[in-house]
Amino acid sequence: MYYDKSSKILIEKCREAILRRLVGIPVAESDLLEEVPTETVSSRHTDAAIRVTDENGKQEIIILEVQSRWDNDVPLRLLEYRCRYMLKYHQETTACVLLFRPSASVSDQYEDKDVLFRFRLIPVYEFDAREIFQEGTLCLMPLLPLMRHGEEFLDQADKSIGQSSLSRKDKADLLTIMAILAGLVSKDMTKAIISKRRDIMLESAAYEVIREIEYNEGRLAGILEGKLEGKLEGRLEGKLEGKLEGELLNSRRMLIETLKLRFSPVPSSIIPTVEKITDLDTLDSLFKTAVTAGSLDEFLREMGREMKN
Repeated sequence: MYYDKSSKILIEKCREAILRRLVGIPVAESDLLEEVPTETVSSRHTDAAIRVTDENGKQEIIILEVQSRWDNDVPLRLLEYRCRYMLKYHQETTACVLLFRPSASVSDQYEDKDVLFRFRLIPVYEFDAREIFQEGTLCLMPLLPLMRHGEEFLDQADKSIGQSSLSRKDKADLLTIMAILAGLVSKDMTKAIISKRRDIMLESAAYEVIREIEYNEGRLAGILEGKLEGKLEGRLEGKLEGKLEGELLNSRRMLIETLKLRFSPVPSSIIPTVEKITDLDTLDSLFKTAVTAGSLDEFLREMGREMKN
């Protein structure tokens, strides 16, 4: 999924800013943990498992799952991830979901007859882009399009990143991720960012996602256009072909009926030969010959000459 790929890069670069400002977890330092191996072939992987150390030296593991849109299986997946990491590290573990878009079915817990599991739900769309922008944390700028009033700050966020002291590579990554995530709100927002920043965005590892989106959108547009053109051409061609086939059938029928009327009985071998003729001019010529020929043998000689031409 496009947004999942870009989110992973964002977490790698900006996880501490996300944890502090959006999740509300104090972070002195953090490390990304490796995926916990499982024995199941179909096992899933969380977006990020982070070991966080606060200012007092206390450690816990934060499981951070990013969802562009709500999936009702998220709570069970989080429960699975939490169990796996607790079994591996035996540390306090908190599961969190960073949700980009609203949903009527969203929940911050899973419950059945045996289990009650609660997790931290962080609805990015409820944050105010004005506050986040004023705070000036560049790492969070790519998320502004998803927030309330986000579109109003798109140009300013673009300028803040572009004019910052960040390395060109970091600028490229943040701008590219912002363009990708903006697509969840408006394709026009994405196009606006790309049109201004494509030159620097090309240096981002996430830019391949932009290429993939553009390729798939272009391919879809091409398919739709091709289907429309093909449908129109097919209808026209079908009408022409249908008309031609109808005329051929009528001409063959008239020729065979004329032969039967004039030279009965007609040898059965003539009918398959006539039915194979696909040229109207040939059939018209043979019809005239069938009307004027003095005998069946004369007709057959003329048909033989016509078939050779």
